[in-house]
Amino acid sequence: MIRLLVLALMLALAAPAAAQKGPATPVQTPDVSGQADNLRWLQRYANDRRQYLVDTEAAQPDPVWMMADGIVSITDRDAVFESIKFAYLMWAMSGDQRIIQDSIPSWMRSEVPPEQVIWDLMSGDTFIIDGMIANALTRRSAEVRSQVMNSLDANIAAIERRLSAATEGGQSGLPGGDNAVDDWGATAEGAHVDGRVLRFTPPSDGRIDYYQAPPRFDGDWRSARFLVFDKQSSGGDYSGPRDYPGGHGDVELYNGDMLAYFDIEEHHDQGWRTFRIPLRDGAGWQLSGGAQQLSDVLRNVTRFRIRAEYGAGADSSAITNIRLE
Repeated sequence: MIRLLVLALMLALAAPAAAQKGPATPVQTPDVSGQADNLRWLQRYANDRRQYLVDTEAAQPDPVWMMADGIVSITDRDAVFESIKFAYLMWAMSGDQRIIQDSIPSWMRSEVPPEQVIWDLMSGDTFIIDGMIANALTRRSAEVRSQVMNSLDANIAAIERRLSAATEGGQSGLPGGDNAVDDWGATAEGAHVDGRVLRFTPPSDGRIDYYQAPPRFDGDWRSARFLVFDKQSSGGDYSGPRDYPGGHGDVELYNGDMLAYFDIEEHHDQGWRTFRIPLRDGAGWQLSGGAQQLSDVLRNVTRFRIRAEYGAGADSSAITNIRLE
């Protein structure tokens, strides 16, 4: 009872501030009304948050919980904060209250109104949760992160759908257009479309196979800043892009005989990961075939492919959300 009274008092004290300022005040973001540029900003933020979770997993394997008088506070250093903060931004920028409920993992929800939860979070960088769900907060960090990551993935997909609609079916002015994969192929049999995901089980032929982009990706890439895609792979023993015949790098761009190739960070653990590759010199691209700088290839991309085979032995991979930003 005391615990609930304390929680009620804290929420009552915070309520006037929320009523006075409104929940969108603390966030410095574009004035979003559905335009493509604003959706792209939100898309970049979402992918950055997802990458943050990936990058900090090794450095901070456990969430940081603070207990005081039965009240559980989550500091801004943990992954859950990032998910809730993202939910707030989604709500503030779209006006859709349902986004908050969809973005907060179900085991975190309490009787506190979502808008009050978000306001408390953004005004003080601390999220106060009813002690009745404190037991749920003792779950292993891997499970917490998995739920948060799933939430982010769902929201990223929602943003991409809105962006595609806002740009008239995905025609954003950059090669590639929408994120569909049904017209992608592979350098060997074994690829199939599963919804918006392209999956591939390579043959055991001693060669490295690739996903091959359709002709809509051909053309001038120089106005794009990033190549982005979501990739999953597992099985066998991890092998690099040059360990077997068949290719040069994890990502390959051609302009005739000129080639630019890029090696992504080793990732072969069955989980999904978003890769956001800068399209500029000095970012890790290697050149051959007479190319002196990356723009030599980007000015007229005639062939684009992404590695589809990452393991020696029985392995598989999947790819989705391939786009230029």
